[in-house]
This record gives sequence, C-alpha cells and structure tokens, in this order.
Amino acid sequence: MTNVPTNAHIHAPAPEGSNAGVIVGLFGALSDLGGNDYEINGCFEVTDQRYAWIRDGLAYINIHTAEFPSGELRGQIETSSYSTPASRSAIKINLAAATAAFGARKAF
Repeated sequence: MTNVPTNAHIHAPAPEGSNAGVIVGLFGALSDLGGNDYEINGCFEVTDQRYAWIRDGLAYINIHTAEFPSGELRGQIETSSYSTPASRSAIKINLAAATAAFGARKAF
C-alpha cells in the first residue's frame, strides 16, 4: 500500500477481470499495524445472493487510498474445496490474507 486505506468494498457479481457494483462497504474500524499493514474490522449481512456470489468466485475486494481513489488493491475472493463454507454463516474474509497475495499495486 502506498498510503493509508481510505475505503474498501466488496463488489459483485463479476468474474475475474470484470467490474461490478458495490455490495458491501468494508470500511470500519481501521487499525494501523505498522509497516504499511492495516486491519479493517467489521461485519455485514450475508444474504443468500451474496453468499452465492462469494462461494462461486464472483466477488472481489477493492481497497482505495488517497493516491489511488479508484482503488489501489483489487483481488478476486476465492474459496477452495477444503475451505468452502458449508453455510453462509461460516463466511469470514481475512483482508490481511487477501491483500498479502498482491505483489504490485494497480490503479483502477
């Protein structure tokens, strides 16, 4: 990250490389962990539709900064056969793990 995050969202439905509207605003309590690491904590309602989009890989996270107001980090939310939640109440998204997968910033 080049700067402190100013906003974060989950967008859906969109396969990788496509754009979609915001379905969840994620910007809650922001904690600076040092070394350009940040943690955003919050909760949102997981409707049947949102669950299906996340489970099916049709949702992505977009994190914004002042330098890149349209989004500095973006990544598709993926599940795997060993971690796919059996029910929508089991979904937990770890943004720290999701953003660790990005090696380079990209403006959108």
